[in-house]
Amino acid sequence: MQKNKSLRLIILIFLIFVIFNNLNSQDGAQLYVGTLNVSFPNEPNTIRPGFSVGGQGKIGSPGFFMAPGLIFQKFTVDPFDKNRYYNDRPSYSMIKLTTDGGYEYKILKFLKVRIFAGVSLNYVISIDENTRGINFNNLYDANFSYDYGAGISLWFITLDFKRDNNLTDFFKDVEKKGISFNCINIGISF
Repeated sequence: MQKNKSLRLIILIFLIFVIFNNLNSQDGAQLYVGTLNVSFPNEPNTIRPGFSVGGQGKIGSPGFFMAPGLIFQKFTVDPFDKNRYYNDRPSYSMIKLTTDGGYEYKILKFLKVRIFAGVSLNYVISIDENTRGINFNNLYDANFSYDYGAGISLWFITLDFKRDNNLTDFFKDVEKKGISFNCINIGISF
């Protein structure tokens, strides 16, 4: 129970920081949803589908910018099976506190392109009951990762591709313990 209170406090402080920075700047923010493909190095030919929902502030754009954000991700425990729907399979739920830095270039008044890289603190908040026996005894509930990607904005619509790789272990009892995310996000900026 104490762990949940600490997590809520960290998230609240982070959100206050993001909101305060956006109120004091003219830069804005972005809200998005996206698809997610997750892979594990010890199972190289499998993916786990999922989705992400998030928001990021953007400080300093166009030009060099910083983008702190909060992301919720959900992805399946079992590898992709084309004969079953995503919603009926056990899954992981994860919250990410992230900060990206990058460069955004305005090509036309309504068209911008950007590249970025950053780091994340990832926290697994739940694991559905599953036949593989994966639970909090098998993995670390918190870990760090780095990400990089590129995106484009057309007026207020955004499209981003992001690759996220672990810096620390995800699983406790597997030889290759990392996890990787490929994300394609569509959103709105304001």
